[in-house]
Amino acid sequence: MVVDFHKVKIGLFVTVAALCAMHSAAFAGSSPANTMTKRQYLESQNKEKVITPSERSCGMYLDQVDKIYKGARPKRQFRAFRLMYTRCTFYDPFIEETLRDMAEAREKAIGDDPIESSRALRNYKNIVRRHLVNLGVVNMALEIAKEDSRFGNPDFFREVRAMIIESLKGSFRDGSEPATAIEIVTMAEQDYIIANAGGKLLENELIKESGIYYYALDFEEEGTNKKFSIFLDVSTPMIVAQTRQQEAEKEQNLNVLGNP
Repeated sequence: MVVDFHKVKIGLFVTVAALCAMHSAAFAGSSPANTMTKRQYLESQNKEKVITPSERSCGMYLDQVDKIYKGARPKRQFRAFRLMYTRCTFYDPFIEETLRDMAEAREKAIGDDPIESSRALRNYKNIVRRHLVNLGVVNMALEIAKEDSRFGNPDFFREVRAMIIESLKGSFRDGSEPATAIEIVTMAEQDYIIANAGGKLLENELIKESGIYYYALDFEEEGTNKKFSIFLDVSTPMIVAQTRQQEAEKEQNLNVLGNP
């Protein structure tokens, strides 16, 4: 049998042309409303994503951080910003890990490798930016900036520190009793209050009452031997620490069960 390749080519061409015509006809009657651009598709995907209250609060916190870096000084709202920070996944009430990350980034930033140094400096500034309302981070950032201006403006960190400290004060939360306990979101805030209480710390006790954790601090006033107490509401760092420990234990148990 002799195959006429010329006729085969013609047949294939006719078939492909017919299929293309059918495809075009199928879309010819489509209205613009039934088509979706890439941008519309991405927007529809974003609308379908459910944003949790914590993600929304953290997003608002990061927006405010940007404004502070641009010059805003929202002193009256700083307590709210501190609470927004606690809703972020990177919230660090005990700051040990974050301070260690800052120190490591600083060491690399002052190294001899210009590429690694530049990368480390960006990493350092990103760490500080994320934790800008964390008093411990701001204290360390201030000290580093005083030594080397590449790491920031010392005056900026002094202003931020002052706003954090000011937000701890207030007649409605003077710490004189549990009902008016000073709300603490980082252990550095607790350390500041103890250091500036105006007396010698005699005793401290962690109390849990109605689901709220209080730190009762008993002092002796300098020069008079008068006793006084300050109550701190440490619920947020305590609950976060417990939750993270439970999650870590759960993950560890799953890993143990998953391994033969």
